[in-house]
Amino acid sequence: MAPNPGQRPMSATLVYYNQNAQAFFADTVDVDMSALHDRFLATLSAGGLVLDAGCGSGRDVRAFLERDFRVCAFDASSELAQLAATHTGLAVVIRTFAEVCEQSCYDGIWACASLLHLPEADIPAARARLWATLKPGGTFYMSFSQPTLQYCAIVELWLFVDTMIVNTSPGPGRPVASWRRRLNGSCRIRAMKYLRLSRLAGLTLTGLMLNHAAVAAPLLRCHVTYAGSTQTLETGPVGDPYPVASVAIGERFRFKAVMVGTEGQVTYIKLYAYFETPQQPLLIQATNYLPPFAATTTPYPLTGEQHLYAGTMERELLYHCTLEGVQP
Repeated sequence: MAPNPGQRPMSATLVYYNQNAQAFFADTVDVDMSALHDRFLATLSAGGLVLDAGCGSGRDVRAFLERDFRVCAFDASSELAQLAATHTGLAVVIRTFAEVCEQSCYDGIWACASLLHLPEADIPAARARLWATLKPGGTFYMSFSQPTLQYCAIVELWLFVDTMIVNTSPGPGRPVASWRRRLNGSCRIRAMKYLRLSRLAGLTLTGLMLNHAAVAAPLLRCHVTYAGSTQTLETGPVGDPYPVASVAIGERFRFKAVMVGTEGQVTYIKLYAYFETPQQPLLIQATNYLPPFAATTTPYPLTGEQHLYAGTMERELLYHCTLEGVQP
């Protein structure tokens, strides 16, 4: 897949899957996921619309279609997307999580072992974008291969954890004996305690089944313009601001947006603008925004339009940011 102008270079992960698509397809297309499919589809209305986010071989897409659900699917790997389209008869879109922009249109989201391929710092924003595509009452399933601290952060962010799926027999080539414990939807403390106990017991958290419950995730969206070209940067809430990286704007500036908080609540927002120099990026603006923030599911202006000038040639950077999804 040729990168678009302004798009990040193809990651090593994406290169790997493009080069090994046929082997990956053969290894995964016949894996029996029927038990999880049953659990997921039981939460949806008959004929509901499902988004398979990172569909891989198309195994799950085909299963959903065969049960008369409507399906949209995408994958960042052009090679896998082509194989999945052939396997399912469905047009599979080639795109990344960063390009997801739909709003409240899917009854269910299936992200099976796909979010784990992102850098840890990128997961909150990707999760927020996917969450925004769910209709009220929709279901979001996501799964992972091994536990890390990032999953603790994810569980802490979710207010409506419906099911935690724990793999009690991890290991290559071994069957997955999953068991489920129903959790109170609004009880984050119990979810975190349960996760910690599972990890201490040597179990592997492999998936979360989440209900939208008409709650929107906070989403910070910044439109940054230099030399007539605009980039839209979307940021979800994070617990740790330090891994958040700045983004190159043209070849003259860098911009970083950090939103610290939890699902529905924002502790603070910080915006940073840098001017590129031969030595290192030079900080030219740092702004801090504190609560209270307007509680709304629609975007409202956080910053107004900002004009920054830097360098001997007085280069101009423009940006404005909106915020949405903050709970009362």
